[in-house]
Amino acid sequence: MCHPFDFFATHGDVRGLLERIDVDLARQCRDRGCWRCGARLDVANYPRRVRDMLIDAHCASKLNAVVDDVRFSFCCAACRKRTTPPSVRFPGRKHFHSTAFLIISAVSRRLTGEIAAELEELFAVSERTVRRWRRWWRTQFSASAFWRQQKARLRPPVPTDDELPLGLVERFAHTAGERMAAVLRFLAPVTTTTSCPDLRAG
Repeated sequence: MCHPFDFFATHGDVRGLLERIDVDLARQCRDRGCWRCGARLDVANYPRRVRDMLIDAHCASKLNAVVDDVRFSFCCAACRKRTTPPSVRFPGRKHFHSTAFLIISAVSRRLTGEIAAELEELFAVSERTVRRWRRWWRTQFSASAFWRQQKARLRPPVPTDDELPLGLVERFAHTAGERMAAVLRFLAPVTTTTSCPDLRAG
């Protein structure tokens, strides 16, 4: 039987791809100017320390690491309010890289004792944290205006909200690395509340 992590395994430079997507999202956001007053946006990036996971195509090599990264963000030159664009690398304020958050959330529904122990070893993530994430998918995310609007685009539709997020991942027919990027791009609007309303969820 295929190991659950195999579903996300990739040969490609996923981190590089996700950073390029974030650069593009940040450019779109800055080009629009301040969504509150229309003034110029100045760069105001800030550091993020997140727990990450790199995984090869056959799950033969897994690396759990705390990495320092940069969250793209801006400050209005006039009203001084912060504008932070959507991201495919950072799932809101969670202390995990989006790839780790998505993998853990997706495989958690099919946990065995062995896989649960592997999750804890790889990510130093507690069972309580995993339960909290699953509750977020079933309650906050599934009840969001974003999900109510966007789930109709999926074919076939996700059967029940209890299938999230694995049911969502399975709707993206790409190679593993492309699937990861596509799902995170789909979810990017829910990663910020301080961006242009056209770029964020709900």
